[in-house]
Amino acid sequence: MTSLKWDRPVVRHADPPTDRTATAPYNFVPLPDEVLIVEGRPEFEPPPWKRYDLFDGLSGTITATLTALTDVFQGAGEASEGGVHLPNLDADGRPFLRGSGLRGVIRNLVEVLSYSRPQPLGGSRLFYRSVQGDRMGKTYGKQLRREPGALPLGGFLRRDERGWYVSPARVLRVPHDLLTGLGYKFDVKYRPSAALNQQPCWIRPGHTGDRVSEGDIELTEPTGGDPWVEGVVVLTGAAPPRNGVHKQHEWVFLPQETSSALRVDDEIVHDVNSRRQLTRYQRDVFKKDLPSIGARPTDGWLRDDEPVFYITSPSDPSTVEFLGRAGLFRLPYPETPATLSPFSPDGGLDLAEALFGIVREGESGCQIAGRVAVFDAPARGSAPTDGWLTPERTVVLLNPGATSFQHYLVQNDPARSQLKTFFTADKVGTAPRGHKFYWHRGDASEAEGSPDVTRTIRSVLNGTVFDVKVTFENLIDVELGALLTALELPEGCALKVGGARPLGFGSVKVDDVQLTLSDASARYRSWAGTGRTSEDSQRFRDAFAALIAKHAACELLPEQSVWDIPRLAELRLLLGWPGPGTETTATMLVGRFKDRPVLPTPSRAVGTPIDHGPEPGPAPTPTGETPQRAPASADRRQHVSKSPKASVLAKGTTHLCVATGPKVGRRTPVVVKGRPELQGVLEDRKEAAGLKSDGALLEVVSVGSETRFKVPS
Repeated sequence: MTSLKWDRPVVRHADPPTDRTATAPYNFVPLPDEVLIVEGRPEFEPPPWKRYDLFDGLSGTITATLTALTDVFQGAGEASEGGVHLPNLDADGRPFLRGSGLRGVIRNLVEVLSYSRPQPLGGSRLFYRSVQGDRMGKTYGKQLRREPGALPLGGFLRRDERGWYVSPARVLRVPHDLLTGLGYKFDVKYRPSAALNQQPCWIRPGHTGDRVSEGDIELTEPTGGDPWVEGVVVLTGAAPPRNGVHKQHEWVFLPQETSSALRVDDEIVHDVNSRRQLTRYQRDVFKKDLPSIGARPTDGWLRDDEPVFYITSPSDPSTVEFLGRAGLFRLPYPETPATLSPFSPDGGLDLAEALFGIVREGESGCQIAGRVAVFDAPARGSAPTDGWLTPERTVVLLNPGATSFQHYLVQNDPARSQLKTFFTADKVGTAPRGHKFYWHRGDASEAEGSPDVTRTIRSVLNGTVFDVKVTFENLIDVELGALLTALELPEGCALKVGGARPLGFGSVKVDDVQLTLSDASARYRSWAGTGRTSEDSQRFRDAFAALIAKHAACELLPEQSVWDIPRLAELRLLLGWPGPGTETTATMLVGRFKDRPVLPTPSRAVGTPIDHGPEPGPAPTPTGETPQRAPASADRRQHVSKSPKASVLAKGTTHLCVATGPKVGRRTPVVVKGRPELQGVLEDRKEAAGLKSDGALLEVVSVGSETRFKVPS
């Protein structure tokens, strides 16, 4: 097997109409229709990743420089004593870029260029909550399995020698006005005080019903008369208004001594404590040392005897299906980005895995050591007069979240009611969008944010030059070509490194790429010989381009490269400096996300949509005929003409691609007759393009570095 197909029908992302179009500082290179598998290919025999004891492959060094086009921030970890986050600095105060981070950048590019699987795809569960009347809201309501007006289930999370369990409690509603009278303060955006939440209270003896009324509750134990019942006040924070009415109540949990223990799987506690589920609000309110010193392992995590809301498993009511800290707590999606991937991890080794190494767990797992090493890249030269770093500035630093499924998943119908998400029912009709890249933002200005999500940083100054060193061992021509193609970018392209990339930080230009090969046997044959020789990279890049063009069923012109293949042309757009402008790359305000607009393809975002051809699959079948798959030349082959002026896409069927000629408006009919720059193409490729006469009308379907015309059938 030399390629790995989707495990379901291939789905193409549909660009949304203008009123449904989202903007973001990132976008995606689409997944390949097929992953290129290197195991069993003639070019990779014998497998170079298994020949660690033989040094008959290509070994050596690649050096290059990275010039900062914007300020660069690759954080060193925790903030300094003054609360300022600094970049990586050596003992002399010289900034450097971590080799591990650069290795990840290079590997990501090799993944895309070599049609490898996207890695890593998150295997952790994502969470959602919705009370709207759409499909998500209805699904959420069904999962909670709560009748209208019914109280949520609540209890105390505890631990014994068998693990975690919930001891059910009696749950009561307590109106805000009662708690306000007892010293609590509320508003429509209130955040419960860490000192007041989960504090003891006392309920009047003999109280019945599910609502606490005036005179039924005290925050200090009353003396005299029958003993009051001790409980716990549970504050769950503000909630969005429903039908214009804000939340009016909180909760009281009363322990039930006779209640049975409901077992809780450790994975559930792990999920509730996970970074994807914990909010800053939870970390701020549920402190490590509250309600007692060392009560929690860290801020925000669950503790022993924590009041929680829960739902039980439909198949086993004695076990908890999930839990949270609010009545309407977040629930996990049944699918993750990893489970929605259309490519099996057991389908063979791809080129990026063979080159950089891979560790797979399980029975089918394998361990391949990487043969590429990337070193820390120090800043070159002497420090500028004012130092290496910028003054302090406050920026918004957030972790990306795949819960914005309208951005992160393929949407073949951008209508809100038809959006695909991480529900199992959507698995056949969607997949991860692909490889994520941040746009360059040469015109970006400092962003503002709330105190909850901002950081004070100092970054490395724009213009700083870093020296990069990459070493490799026992590669073959194709593998070295992949590495060099990822570093020798097309003119006008740049990389992104470090953090704060959504704000425009981290744009670096790659220059002065030098290749040196090392011959170990030559070094040992001579006392004076080094075995090192400088080499031109072209033959290795050509070998890689030939492999990828063959896999993508694309014949390249002599002056073309892998960057002219439609899928990789999307990558070239994403790497383009200085980027398309803030009108395309701006982070949307929170209110805009409520409509769930869809992120378009990169080429559509910049106004030059690239045609990726039809979705591979059965051809339309006339009535009474048996479905047959169209031959490769008709459904996915991309043929490039021998003429230096043009290329024909989807040979024999749909498209003509002209690299030269006048710039014409998108979707403008063009008469070919009398156009000398197109005439030669028609004479050479009339039959291949399916043209009947020199006067055929061609409809422009995209305009960019190449103008593409739709050929009438």
